[in-house]
Parts: sequence; structure tokens; C-alpha cells
Amino acid sequence: MVDHYAFSSQKIEEELEKYLSLHGAVLGEEVEEKISECIGVAGWNKFEISKEYEVTSKGKEEGAKINNLLNEAKKLMIEKVTSQTST
Repeated sequence: MVDHYAFSSQKIEEELEKYLSLHGAVLGEEVEEKISECIGVAGWNKFEISKEYEVTSKGKEEGAKINNLLNEAKKLMIEKVTSQTST
């Protein structure tokens, strides 16, 4: 799974930039920060593929970080929606 994030870093970066430009205004500051950080990590991580087309150890670490940031953003979005529907 982590390798997927490393190999897909450029696509992740591009798609999250689009998502943020379309939905940033309604996401809330915390979610926007997580997604922005994820964009930055993905931007750097796209260079963490070796000449043999293998993910470097740094790439694996950064892939895990992308996964964690996306999960944190998802959790924050769910909490926001839940709090809005329960009031």
C-alpha cells in the first residue's frame, strides 16, 4: 500500500491540488492544512523512486505519511459533518 503512494505521488499531488481548489472554502482550516501538507509530501515524494524503479526507504516513509495525513483529514471531515448534522 505504501509503495502505491510513492509510485502515485505526482497524481496524488495533482488531484489534491484540484480538490483543494474546488472545496477548500468549506473544508475548514484543519482539513485544509492536512491536505496542503499532503500535497507538499507528495510533491517531494515523487522523486523517491530509484533508477531500478523501486521505492526508496525514504519514499516508503513519505508514502506512509501521505496515508496518515489523508486518514487524519478524512477523520476531521467526518467529525465536521457529524457535528453539523447533530445540531
